[in-house]
Amino acid sequence: MPKLKKRTDGRVCITKMFNGKRKFFYGSSEAKAKIKLEEFESEQKEKVYNSDILFDEWLDAWLDAIQHTISVSTYINYIIIVNKHLRELGTYTIAQMSAPLLRDFINRKLESGLSARTVEYIYTLLKASLKLAVNDDLLVKNPMDKIKKPKKERTHEIVALTSEEVKRLLASVDDEEDYNIFYVALSTGVRRSELLGLYLPPKNSSVKTITIDRTVIREGTKVVLSPTTKNKSSKRSIAIDDILLARIKKQRILVLKRKMTSPNYIDNDLLFPGPNGEPRNPDYLSRLAQKYKIKANLPDGFTFHSLRHTHATLLLKAGVHFKIVQERLGHSSFQQTMDTYSHVTSDLDTMAAKKISEIL
Repeated sequence: MPKLKKRTDGRVCITKMFNGKRKFFYGSSEAKAKIKLEEFESEQKEKVYNSDILFDEWLDAWLDAIQHTISVSTYINYIIIVNKHLRELGTYTIAQMSAPLLRDFINRKLESGLSARTVEYIYTLLKASLKLAVNDDLLVKNPMDKIKKPKKERTHEIVALTSEEVKRLLASVDDEEDYNIFYVALSTGVRRSELLGLYLPPKNSSVKTITIDRTVIREGTKVVLSPTTKNKSSKRSIAIDDILLARIKKQRILVLKRKMTSPNYIDNDLLFPGPNGEPRNPDYLSRLAQKYKIKANLPDGFTFHSLRHTHATLLLKAGVHFKIVQERLGHSSFQQTMDTYSHVTSDLDTMAAKKISEIL
């Protein structure tokens, strides 16, 4: 309800809350202050109900607006979700995008059998696209603000190898380059796309870090080298030891031999290039993991990404701080690392109990 107050200067002030913010309307009389209030309310109503832009058209405008603010791989993922799901709402106008309509849409996606993670992604993009509509004065408020985010559920257990399983995996690898791939992945915890984008080090390099600032991604049917990472925090340097540095130097020799024997070699300065120097498809690493999973008799659910989980889990169990693990993995937040590897905390608690007994 509007509140009316007479000021000491003789003017009348009417105040009213709009979207959580108090607005002030002044007039020489109550009637004139009310006129200003009514004009503002009419203007706000116009913005909400008279926008005849179709949501389908707005999605195109939104994608154009954000294209250069996110990585190429993220943008491609956005397009996939938009085209496969969000365009189902394309025939509605911006003005018709109400909370009941969108809540029903999200619920239908949950009931359709999609994973909770996919529905969460849909929710996030839907909310972000309408937030821009608010910023551009097409909507007064975002109807998605009234809809609860779908509950995130883990669809599968994290598979991390034990020290014994790591030894068994490496012992089963009979190809030197395959061995180098697994060893680098286990020692650094990098993602598939990051591993395949690693630089070939200079001759006699003694630098004990690797730099992550580019990735290999798929653009439709093509595999390309992208000068971007998954997110801002994914761009990082990771410390390595002498053993890993020596292993990387051995891989460098393999790559130089390939250059000399491949007449059509295209030099992309890659540590793990394809036969002719081209970036490898990340799926190549997935197939490699499945091959050696069978050979080494590894647990069900083991994938190449399990090497990343193994790196993190073994470090945490060795007493390395969560913050260091977060930085090595390139997680966007400390909380993400804590949530992902919460299964390790019980082991750490047991270790803490032993240590305190030793101290006392």
